Amino acid sequence: MSLFNQINEIKNQIKKRIDKLIEKIALHFIYFVGVGLTAIVAKIVGNKFLIKEHTQTSWKKYKISKNINKMF
Repeated sequence: MSLFNQINEIKNQIKKRIDKLIEKIALHFIYFVGVGLTAIVAKIVGNKFLIKEHTQTSWKKYKISKNINKMF
């Protein structure tokens, strides 16, 4: 392997590592800005995304027969 090929290979490895580092930093920044700002705005406004109180339901009461012969 010539010196030029070795230098080129080292350069490519360094480039891949820098790309991975920049990608991780960018994704963390986007996540914290997106989720963090949404959470702050939701707390200010008073919106709760996960807590929902259901007052009405579409479920009907099932009348279970105590007699096993009627079940089958």
